[in-house]
Amino acid sequence: MHKIGLRQGCKRRPFESLAGYGKALKGDVGKLQDKLAAVTGTAPVIFSFPFGYLAKEAYPILRENGLPSFFNFARNQTILRGIPLASCI
Repeated sequence: MHKIGLRQGCKRRPFESLAGYGKALKGDVGKLQDKLAAVTGTAPVIFSFPFGYLAKEAYPILRENGLPSFFNFARNQTILRGIPLASCI
């Protein structure tokens, strides 16, 4: 999920089951959360989609794993989901 190959960012692969995708995303995001919590003492609560590849199937999976807010950069626009803009400033 950290390079562009068969999977573009954290998008679901063609023909990948939703259950398989959920397991892969949970595992990857879980490693990130654990590492950041160990280093900073705080788990992240916002997620940025790698390489700008938005994955709508990821929304509920991210929320279930303690990431209620996410953003993406697309064509010089920032897209925020789940949080009021004022709380980002």
